[in-house]
Amino acid sequence: MLDVRLSVDIWSPKVLAIVAAPVLAVAAWKVTGSLLRSYFVGKFTVMKDLPNVGKARPDDERIRGTAVVCGGSIAGLWTARICADHFEDVLIVEPEAWLATEDGIAPVFDENGDRIKLTPEHQRTRLHQVFGAHVFQILTLTVLRHLFPNFDEELLKRNGRIGPMEMNVYSSAGLLYRSPKIMYPNGNVPEMFFCSRDAYERLLRHLVVESSNRIRRMAGTAVGLKTDDMDVTSVKSVTVSPSDGSKTVDISAALVVDCSGGTQAGFKWLKKIHSTLSEQDTESTKLLNWDNLVNSYDIHGRWVSYDFFVPKALRSSLPIPGGYDNCKWLYSFIPFPGRESKNFVIHRLEGHIIRFAFYGWGNPPLPSSAENIREFIATVKCVEPAPQWLLDTIDLLLNEKDNVEVHTAARPPAMNWIHYERASYMPSNFVAIGDAVMRVNPSFGQGCTKACVGAITLDSVLRSSNVAHKREIPKGFGAKFFKVHYNKVVDAWDGTKPMDYMFETTTPAKGERLEDEKVNGTLALTLFDMSITDLELDALLVHVRQFVAPATDVLAPWVLWRLLKFSLKRKLGIIKPFDPSACEHY
Repeated sequence: MLDVRLSVDIWSPKVLAIVAAPVLAVAAWKVTGSLLRSYFVGKFTVMKDLPNVGKARPDDERIRGTAVVCGGSIAGLWTARICADHFEDVLIVEPEAWLATEDGIAPVFDENGDRIKLTPEHQRTRLHQVFGAHVFQILTLTVLRHLFPNFDEELLKRNGRIGPMEMNVYSSAGLLYRSPKIMYPNGNVPEMFFCSRDAYERLLRHLVVESSNRIRRMAGTAVGLKTDDMDVTSVKSVTVSPSDGSKTVDISAALVVDCSGGTQAGFKWLKKIHSTLSEQDTESTKLLNWDNLVNSYDIHGRWVSYDFFVPKALRSSLPIPGGYDNCKWLYSFIPFPGRESKNFVIHRLEGHIIRFAFYGWGNPPLPSSAENIREFIATVKCVEPAPQWLLDTIDLLLNEKDNVEVHTAARPPAMNWIHYERASYMPSNFVAIGDAVMRVNPSFGQGCTKACVGAITLDSVLRSSNVAHKREIPKGFGAKFFKVHYNKVVDAWDGTKPMDYMFETTTPAKGERLEDEKVNGTLALTLFDMSITDLELDALLVHVRQFVAPATDVLAPWVLWRLLKFSLKRKLGIIKPFDPSACEHY
């Protein structure tokens, strides 16, 4: 018998190289992936900027002059708090006079939910969405706690609530947007807070005003900007029309921040300045067409809300899971294009109010009265029927229909994004934050957090190397801000516009077609379909939608692999495509 023996030196360089190669390749892959994700987190989110937020400059390094914040709603309040760390003086110009008084910070309800009789009642006149449902996301609470350590205590004093991120969101295909607890095995699940837009804004105003004696408030409306005749690259002053009807005044400004919300007043002011400069035919202005900076489309949305006061005798009788005292966000329904166009949310507010808010794409019929709420829900198509406890709760609340308030508004404005980062002319000391730059579909609940993101972006640019130790705003600051800001908010636009374009009732932006977003929209719907049963993917999408993770996370190898398998199974018929006709009415 032939005996053949192979002698191999397992410690030879060649063998070691063969063994080590795959190990090193995997290590290199993981390190590269980690570095790439770290880069994207820094570029597309504000998570790396948070540690520096709230660190005030020394007095001898503050930027001289006044930061003028045009608008005192949520974006304006966040901006004022940030500017107070960098400027000698901060002035909030508030168009609604009562908001610039103590009435604007006073709580309406006490910690037990009882109305405080000494707080005067005022109606907002410039904010159509004040009575809509508002989502205060993970990032917002994180930053509030960072800047205001007493936030939780103050919120509870005003009958607000705090708890794990759980919104009971149902779609046409099933449950999604659940608490991302699968990503937090240690049990430290991210939290959200729950209250009305009015309560949040009053509390934020109180905390901001109390945080610094550098912050002043003025009742008036910013109506224009003025530049220096010798230097058109910066704004010299803001023209303000006082609320008391007195003569307009020009307020010198070291920085102008447009926080005018949906009116987007800053765009009009710059356009007017540009028209004057264009007459001079300067190289920096003659090529700029302001209309080309705006991308706008219309979903033709509608909304209406009903606020039910829950009497004390009824509270223990409501069959809400966990009990009335512990409830926060009771139920949500969001539609998938081609399957449904109506959506609604039901959540508890301060003052023992349960709000039913109804929305929709394409001008859908909404409940015309409280008695129509059950009928409306019966027309919504979903693969899972509404739970019995919800229907029973509605019936019990309808027995108290004398305690209901109805809130309707004019049709919401179109979605739009002013691409200031493309402007060839931009004053160095002008920036805009919140809806003054971008209005996204409010149905996705990102507006309030987007304002917070804008303010943190301003803080990070003010701390950048060429600004941090200067006592005046340098040339090109405004342009730099808008370039950085673009990356921080682009995911909000790119993550919602494709979904909006999937509704055939949407009017696309000028020069665009609904089909332009079909690939992105189909991908988004596929990921949502997958997330119905894939808790890890659902958690990832929650983080992206809530500004705490970059959208590039959906390109992670494990996501792409699962997407490929899901698509192949659907192609082979193992997973059947969603059939809208299979949806049943509630």
